[in-house]
Amino acid sequence: MSGGVCSVEGCESGVYTRGWCTLHYRRWQRNGSPLKVKRPKKASVDVHARLDRLLDRSGGLEACWLYRGVQNGPYVNVWFRGVTVPLHRLVWIAEHGEVAPGMVVRHSCGEPQCGNPGHLFLEQKGHVSRKKPRRMKTGRPRVLTASDVVRCLEELRGSGIYCLGESDVVCFAVSLGYTIDIHADVK
Repeated sequence: MSGGVCSVEGCESGVYTRGWCTLHYRRWQRNGSPLKVKRPKKASVDVHARLDRLLDRSGGLEACWLYRGVQNGPYVNVWFRGVTVPLHRLVWIAEHGEVAPGMVVRHSCGEPQCGNPGHLFLEQKGHVSRKKPRRMKTGRPRVLTASDVVRCLEELRGSGIYCLGESDVVCFAVSLGYTIDIHADVK
């Protein structure tokens, strides 16, 4: 520290450099003036324009709009209003406004990277959604035998989900992301 007092009127701190104390010198570095307190605000980016850059909408209105970037884990997080927010929550906010306290945004399609607003819905926090079979973690197809299909049919009917037959079970499983080969039981 050099000798003397800061040259800004009313400041009695010691001189750091250029005749100013550390506080006023840093303000000058940030804002171009030792008297300017706030940083200039960045231009506001339109949320919809940002979502256009983040999402691949090439599949049409009914398809999942998948995130274009790199991610860590199954869900995509983006920076919004100074905090990290899940992408699907940002899409909901852009389309419908803030999420009410005690509510969470869920995917009806089961795809955590999806940002299609038509695939999102609100649900009460802590509410357990309809049970879905787990997705396969490996790239190998899951082989279902005829007895597996019969067991799945019984479970679906027992849970109140109506289905007509084996093809419905297969369609349901494929819609949840399973890759399935059906083989007859070998005895």
